[in-house]
Amino acid sequence: MMSGYKTIQRESVLHILSKNADKAFTVKEIAEAIKSEASITWNPSESTIYRIMSGLVQSGTVLKKVNNNREYQYVFLNNNDPHITVRCKICGKIQHIDEKVCQEIIEELKNNSCIQTDGNIEVTGICDKCR
Repeated sequence: MMSGYKTIQRESVLHILSKNADKAFTVKEIAEAIKSEASITWNPSESTIYRIMSGLVQSGTVLKKVNNNREYQYVFLNNNDPHITVRCKICGKIQHIDEKVCQEIIEELKNNSCIQTDGNIEVTGICDKCR
């Protein structure tokens, strides 16, 4: 599986995402961030980044979301534990809910909802900066 290879390209993408773990990126934004990073000499193509992102999503390293413009956005996950993400609908900024609160909400959904969750929940809203 490609997601297991440690290529310069893959490591560059992971560097950008992990350095900005509170933000969701489109492929174009990832490419721009890589080009502006002085320590990275690779000049990315969007098709290569799409292929890398596919592997990272499959491995659970990255979450794939759709923004209001119907573009895919990607956000780095620090681990594969169940979590709740709050995302600004305007700028895409991401915030993760406290682990204890997250577990309580997931348990509540499991016990009292007709729809089961895999533990990865996203709530959208508008952040203080965009209001």
